[in-house]
Amino acid sequence: MSAEPSKTEILIVDDEPLNLELLTIGLRSKQYVTYSASNGITAIEIARQRPPHLILLDIRMPGMDGFETCEILKSDARLHDIPVIFLSAEDDVRHKVRALQTGGVDYITKPFLIEEVTARVDAQLRISRQQQEIQRLREQDQAHITLLKAEIDRRAVAEIAERQQRILNAQLYEQLSRHSSHLEELVNQRTAELRQAKEQSETILDNASDAILLTDPSGVVQQTNAAFCRMFGYSPDLSTNPLVLTNLFEPIELERLKQTINAAVLTRQTQELELSARHQDRRQFEVELVLAPLAGDNGSVVGLVGSMRDISQQKQLEHRLLEVLQREQELSDIKTRLIQAISHEFRTPLTIIQTSGEMLVKYYSQMNESQLQEKIHRIEGGISRLVALLDDVLAMTEITSGRTYETVTVDLVQICQELVQEIEKTITAAHQVVYIYPPAPINITLAAGLIRQAIGHLLKNSIKFSPKGGIIQLTLEQDNSHISISVADQGIGIPLAEQKLIFDAFHRASNVGALAGSGIGLAIVQKTVEALGGTLQVKSTEKVGSTFTITLPASADFPAQPD
Repeated sequence: MSAEPSKTEILIVDDEPLNLELLTIGLRSKQYVTYSASNGITAIEIARQRPPHLILLDIRMPGMDGFETCEILKSDARLHDIPVIFLSAEDDVRHKVRALQTGGVDYITKPFLIEEVTARVDAQLRISRQQQEIQRLREQDQAHITLLKAEIDRRAVAEIAERQQRILNAQLYEQLSRHSSHLEELVNQRTAELRQAKEQSETILDNASDAILLTDPSGVVQQTNAAFCRMFGYSPDLSTNPLVLTNLFEPIELERLKQTINAAVLTRQTQELELSARHQDRRQFEVELVLAPLAGDNGSVVGLVGSMRDISQQKQLEHRLLEVLQREQELSDIKTRLIQAISHEFRTPLTIIQTSGEMLVKYYSQMNESQLQEKIHRIEGGISRLVALLDDVLAMTEITSGRTYETVTVDLVQICQELVQEIEKTITAAHQVVYIYPPAPINITLAAGLIRQAIGHLLKNSIKFSPKGGIIQLTLEQDNSHISISVADQGIGIPLAEQKLIFDAFHRASNVGALAGSGIGLAIVQKTVEALGGTLQVKSTEKVGSTFTITLPASADFPAQPD
């Protein structure tokens, strides 16, 4: 017995119009027919007039809550077997237990993913249809058994009658023989029907896309389908081994499964859980298990039917979505702090430019050449500081934007040599840059612009915080597994308590004094090095100097991506 999604009706009960709209759109996209109610009383009236195949029921509603609504629905013989999935913002065990006690088959916590809702609806509808099919087969089997008993009784009577009626004429004997043959034909027909029903059940199991297993009340596997064998890599014979579950799950997961089996037997309610399973080749993957009890004629649980689905891709997608959300939050935080920093840092140079400009406009005719040059110099200095701040902000925005970079194979020895030459053109004799490097080229495939930016920032930073006469040493080294690029200075150093904070955006050490800066230079370097797949470390002693070291994998061939 099956129902196509387009003919399956689902009643949605929720007092929030937005939830109703979201669930309606999601379920209709799966070709389900939906109708809705905003409170428990209306839901009961609609269900009695038009019984659905499944009900999605919110717990917290005005007037009659979801628990009371479910109890009334379950008390109606016509509505008792309709599966009810509770929806609630409460992730409380007591609510979940009460939901099961009042007759619910599942419990979904808000806020929810519509994919999760449709997946659980699909699962409960399949279970409902399978239970109906099992009940139909059970009733059919009972009818067949009754017929067979009656047939046996009739045969016994016929045999006694035959012995007593041997003296009857041949015509009567012929009539009795024909009657006996007819009865035998009926028995054979019923036997064939039973065999066909069994074959149909096995066909349904083997053609199911989900892995299905049947167990006894203690959880010992009795039967599995073809999808189960494919999912775990076992042959049909091994898949029904009493110890198969021990091979499928680690001890901790196996204990969780046993507890769920006990809960299904004790509560006689469908249970659902997620487990980490193990393929025969020892590969681990995530599965979702729906476990439903099978009741006997006296109401006791005679077995369990379980349906398993591989949800590894779903879990990976959820993990990726979480990473994206975290990344978006980080970007949002950085943008907020950038705006705050820009507002603060731009104020000083803008004030200098404004006041100097006003002085020039107002007193130009009264100023001598020296005074004019001093004002112009102040304006130029303010503009240079604004440009530097903008460069840092743009660099930080770009490196945290998540964009990809074109990669090329470069010689790090040559790149460092070019950077040293560029730096030497901008510094006076007050500073000296010493470059130590190996005799052979160090070739590596990476984003050349990023590594130049990182090393350049470190060199400029060391010069800024070094005293006159200070030596800045750039050292390039390579061993079997790593490449290290170190920039050491004899500057003011970093207080020990602040070294863990030095790579935080907008953090400036307490000992920098009046030295200008935005506080995001080292944060840019760290983000840049991380984008290259490397690490950045600092060793510093206050009033002695600092050493910043970039470490990259020696064999790093970063895949080229379109810029």
